[in-house]
Amino acid sequence: MEQDYQVRIAEPQDAEFLADIRIRQLLDEGSAMIYDVREDIVDFYRRKISDGTYMQYILEKDGEFISTAGILFQEYPPSISWRGAHRGYVASVYTVPAYRKQGYASILIGMLIEEARKRKLGNLWLTASEEGRNLYRKAGFDDVRAGFDTYMEWYEDE
Repeated sequence: MEQDYQVRIAEPQDAEFLADIRIRQLLDEGSAMIYDVREDIVDFYRRKISDGTYMQYILEKDGEFISTAGILFQEYPPSISWRGAHRGYVASVYTVPAYRKQGYASILIGMLIEEARKRKLGNLWLTASEEGRNLYRKAGFDDVRAGFDTYMEWYEDE
């Protein structure tokens, strides 16, 4: 794919935009709007981006929003059977319907994996919608548990 797009890292002032995208994503995936939590979502993005525990990429083309993907950095107690105490939860992966299946989300997932390697996370996890499963499998995620959403993990090779 010719690079006709720009990727930037979201900043706290993007929180309202990110909240709108998250709501659009959840509605597209079939969730019902039972609660109005928009302000809670805005607050989450502002806090987590500001304190460095969340990073979200925004991909744009000619100034138009195309795709996004985020990672929530999580710390766990060390384990005797798992080397890392840090993991990343992949969240808010969304591509505007007109741009799906064109590789934009794959670019962002690749960038998240590179960020995980840079931070030596060793593990990323997510729940995948039916539509997203192949995207994640191609990026190296494996199914762990299937259901309404499939729980998938990616591990860095040692």
